[in-house]
Amino acid sequence: MTRGKLAWIVLGLVLLACVLNLPARLFFLRPTLPIIRLWFDPEEQNRRQFPEVPHDLLRATEAALPPYARLLLITAGKDVRRREYITFHRALYLLAPRPVWWLAPAPPDGTWESRWWISAPLTPERVRAVAAEKQTDYVLVCDAPDLTLPGRKLVEMKEGHLLQLQAEAALPIDQSVRAQWAGKLWPLQIALAVAVIMLLGQMAVSVAARAGYRATGVEAAALAWALGAGLVSVICLWLNGFSVRLQGQMVVLSLIGVVGLIARWRWCEKRGPRDEHLSRPRVNAARALLLWLLAAQAILVTCMAMGRPLQVWDSWVNWGMKARAIFLEGYLSPAIYTDASRAVTLPGYPLLVPLIEAWFYGWLGAPDDRFAGMLAIMCYLALAGIGYAAVRRWGGSQTRALLVVVTIASIPYIARLAEMVLAEVPLIVMAAIAALYLLEWYERGTKGALLIAALGAGFMPWTKQEGWVLLAALCAALLITGKGRRRALVGVAACVAGAVLIAGPWYVLIAVKGIANPAFSPLTWATLQANINRLAFIVWAELRSLVSLNWGFLWPLAAVFGWQSWRSLGWRAINLLPVTALIYLGLMTLTYLFSDYAPYQQHVVSSVDRVIAPVAIFPLLWIAYYGSLGEEVKKLSIRPPCEGEG
Repeated sequence: MTRGKLAWIVLGLVLLACVLNLPARLFFLRPTLPIIRLWFDPEEQNRRQFPEVPHDLLRATEAALPPYARLLLITAGKDVRRREYITFHRALYLLAPRPVWWLAPAPPDGTWESRWWISAPLTPERVRAVAAEKQTDYVLVCDAPDLTLPGRKLVEMKEGHLLQLQAEAALPIDQSVRAQWAGKLWPLQIALAVAVIMLLGQMAVSVAARAGYRATGVEAAALAWALGAGLVSVICLWLNGFSVRLQGQMVVLSLIGVVGLIARWRWCEKRGPRDEHLSRPRVNAARALLLWLLAAQAILVTCMAMGRPLQVWDSWVNWGMKARAIFLEGYLSPAIYTDASRAVTLPGYPLLVPLIEAWFYGWLGAPDDRFAGMLAIMCYLALAGIGYAAVRRWGGSQTRALLVVVTIASIPYIARLAEMVLAEVPLIVMAAIAALYLLEWYERGTKGALLIAALGAGFMPWTKQEGWVLLAALCAALLITGKGRRRALVGVAACVAGAVLIAGPWYVLIAVKGIANPAFSPLTWATLQANINRLAFIVWAELRSLVSLNWGFLWPLAAVFGWQSWRSLGWRAINLLPVTALIYLGLMTLTYLFSDYAPYQQHVVSSVDRVIAPVAIFPLLWIAYYGSLGEEVKKLSIRPPCEGEG
């Protein structure tokens, strides 16, 4: 059997496994349908989605509290690891940007959850002492009817009551009514928000074209979204540093986008001949089936990501909470990353996702978290476009490129990450851009491709902290596969420079502020020695994930392909992809040795799939490369430049 045939058989088996998993995904959709049907009644959606939480009490508290009040939440201590834990986080979310502290009589048990409540008896004297220590003037009592405190009740319901401890020191209440949900013009508002991001991204694509790499069609659109989202978030951060509020940022970025559009018309009015490698696919029976599968996956992801408010823990605790606070305050205030009451939200995390979600809220005029899923959906589609363009550049037919795209979109856990609106989806896209266009630079020496790769590499650590590990793995892999050649060294330097310029300022800021990640212990030799016995469990959990249906059995099938074909594969630049994946997985395995989560096993099990996600499509694209080239290596197509590019 030839190498090309084996490659497409392997890809077909991966797609088959992914498609066979589709009924299971539809099964998980069924219990969500009652919530999705309530899309036009978002308050009821929230009640149904978080039945453990006194939603109406928190809403009434939000309306009664001054905008900069400090609150002490008191719970009964009967279910601190579940119901009360969620209530505390929803209070932080719905009452943002106000500081919220949590007091419960339950003793700490050494777990991660117990870090966040203040353990104290529910006596008036002790409560007032804690309130004084945390400088809180308001107390919200939930499910603790026996607690009687002096003060003025502002809200009283059966689930609890809000109390003002010092009535004579009342803060002024903002009487203006702020919309919580998008109005009837939301389709136009969302379209404008997306359009500005695309315009900023298209400017980067146009600069790359003038540097020798011209993207067209689906590739240009995919790059415009991914790079535009990164640029908008970075520019918002810098404008915030110059005291420009969110509304002003929207105006400035819109003007930049319009100017860029006008400049693009002037510079690139004549486009030259059409690039056949990226032309729109002509539909036949096979392509129609693949397009139908792609549309089905996209519809399912959209229904889950936008059909309900943010539901998965990290999507609203680590990302949505910051986005809501940025919108409500109108800027990125230091409280978001320095307020001790928000330590549970991991304040040192980078801000691409929260800033883009806040960007959508700014255009909607409301912190409507049903629309936070737009970022994940657009990145999910962009990933498909980038994968399609890569296979076509490598000489693959339209049908085979569609097969690869549908396989990427159908990988169960990638689709689930998009449905859960987690930061891993933008990280996957940025990692794919960095690796694929770095490969293009190494093989062809195209400066425009190097620019795109540097931007993608810079946006990786700006999306998640794991982006630094990805950057290290990518650079190491390029040095290995490039054998130290000049282009490899230049590529590494460009990617490192992109990361330092784009993400560096944020990490300098959190270092200056002394903000540590509470989920990890310091990276010291003593910690490594103390936790080295964890390694067997971590490796076993990772291997179990790699061979699971979550990835459509991609990893074991890729191993089979490599084993069967290694004699004919040779040492090509495309090996950058699997080498990057292996180095990254090895480094991320070691990071769990420094986990400060208790118990650490829970940390590993809950996040190991998400650790694998950023490099999950690398082995798939590696196989597709050899399947596209067949027995003889074809030269990559030369793109017709815009007139005047030279």
